[in-house]
Amino acid sequence: MSRAYASPAPTAAPARSPAVAPPTAATAHGSNQDQLGLLAQAVPTHPTSVLDTAAREVPVRPDPTPWAAQQRAVRFQGVPGGELFRNGPAPTDVVQGQNGARYLGDCWMLSSLAAVAHTQPQQLQDAIRDNRDGTYTVTLHTQARDGSIQAEEVRVDGDVPMTADGRDAYAQRQDPKELWVVLMQKAFASKKGGYGAMDGGVPGEALTAVTGRTSHHAYAANDPKQTLEALRRAGAGGTPTVAASRSDIQLKQGGIVPGHGHTVLGTEVRDGQEVVLLRDPFAKYEPTGNGPRDGIFRVPVETFAKSFSYVAWTDPVAAEERGSGTAGPAQP
Repeated sequence: MSRAYASPAPTAAPARSPAVAPPTAATAHGSNQDQLGLLAQAVPTHPTSVLDTAAREVPVRPDPTPWAAQQRAVRFQGVPGGELFRNGPAPTDVVQGQNGARYLGDCWMLSSLAAVAHTQPQQLQDAIRDNRDGTYTVTLHTQARDGSIQAEEVRVDGDVPMTADGRDAYAQRQDPKELWVVLMQKAFASKKGGYGAMDGGVPGEALTAVTGRTSHHAYAANDPKQTLEALRRAGAGGTPTVAASRSDIQLKQGGIVPGHGHTVLGTEVRDGQEVVLLRDPFAKYEPTGNGPRDGIFRVPVETFAKSFSYVAWTDPVAAEERGSGTAGPAQP
């Protein structure tokens, strides 16, 4: 059965069902109904002419259709002085939208972007190219049923979706001049057929799309050993990992959004107890006693097993390919 992790209201428990679903071909994490490599191209002595030529070979896609369920005007506009990255990608750059009465359930994708930024930031920088003509080319991957992975270049312009009152319509820029998160989201929406198609998905799909590597999953209840090993690799091994919370937990009781994708930041031992460090893509919801209300929180391994359904991760990457990631426990 497909399940999606629903996006919660900012001050109360989610009014809709969760938006992250079990990782099957038909499931969707984060939907409004339920919530949870780069194409090889050598850069020669004169990269400008080559990149311009490559960009012209990929047509610019029209702006994706806004999410109709939000029932508010969305317009695309440019960002003067905008840059793809400012000081490189970081998990805290990624914040799920909270505008309007309903929130796009794309936690499955945004928590995955944050996971790659945490462990393999160079992969993100390699996945999106500034064509220097007001357009950007994003390389996204899809894994076929036979296990093969195909890459597709998605070229979009630099206009970003805004509401009538001048706020980001979907993902929220933490630095108004930094574009990588909203442009990655735009490329995903273009590939999938509109922002509404982002309302629910599977984290493993997004992890593979960005990294070009096979994704895997383990259910906390059925395979606690493999689950714990995956959680540990998210910090020490630099493997991007997302955890999907259970849909039957209560936000008001535990502080964890139900049916929702969370970025795994690693594990650590505190006072003789192993704990899991996680981040909510809303950058807001967390159990009490976790410091600033920034969505970064720790839970004991035993609590994790009761509150989360499964984890998804990709195949490991060699250290020399990983880039200068932020892997390892982050301080809240």
